[in-house]
Amino acid sequence: MTKDDKIKQHLEHERKMLEIKHSLPPAVYDVFTKEWANFIDSCTKNTGEHIEDMEKYFDEYLAIFMKYPH
Repeated sequence: MTKDDKIKQHLEHERKMLEIKHSLPPAVYDVFTKEWANFIDSCTKNTGEHIEDMEKYFDEYLAIFMKYPH
């Protein structure tokens, strides 16, 4: 992946996150971000590996996260 592709991908993820943020009431977004952080922390602890390439796997992690109630 070229540097330009990485930048485009990063910007797309940023756009998605802003879209989510602006579509939710502030209180819901606060819970969402807290639970997202807990989810990523749990994934890291349970696998024993740090999730280094969140940009690459963001969509997959978000899909798994959204399957379960928060």
